[in-house]
Amino acid sequence: PVVNNIVLLTPLFNLLFFMRKFFTLVAFTAISFFAHSQVLVGFDFYGRTGNQATDVSTQNAVGVLPSIISRGNGLSATIMTNSFSSIGFSSTLEASIAGNDYIEFTVSPAIGYQISITSVSFFGTRTTPNTGGPRTFVLRTSLDNYSTNVSGPSTQIAQNNQSVAVELDLNQIIISPTPVTFRIYGYDAQS
Repeated sequence: PVVNNIVLLTPLFNLLFFMRKFFTLVAFTAISFFAHSQVLVGFDFYGRTGNQATDVSTQNAVGVLPSIISRGNGLSATIMTNSFSSIGFSSTLEASIAGNDYIEFTVSPAIGYQISITSVSFFGTRTTPNTGGPRTFVLRTSLDNYSTNVSGPSTQIAQNNQSVAVELDLNQIIISPTPVTFRIYGYDAQS
């Protein structure tokens, strides 16, 4: 069977039945992969300090295995309650890619299933004073070794201290019977 859904990284934010948190300076407050508006994977960061090295999904659709969210080695963890928070983003996409400035997670279908994903969404927050939080995001996948954008660029977080919903619609639906790792690259960071 095909699991047509959204991948959602959740924290304490309820978007209908979606919750999410993610980075700080962009504190991602949610990430979701959508395909026919069902959450495939969700991360709930409520009660978390924000500086945890990784986190495990708390919501998984039937036919989808648990996932782990982590940072690329170009980012550093920072404290921000109820989030998965990071600093160290670059000003350009090229520098972000070269510097490994990304948040990563894998969506893995169970045996006998395949996943269908149309978008990824999350809540992001830039903090004040702004110490380099990204305003623009692109999404890349392991399907082509992270060489092309499958969505974006999406510039959506212009204000500080606001939680903003960011949706990255995929250029085409991803359907896969094998695990797919997603990287959200943040850039256009400004101090």
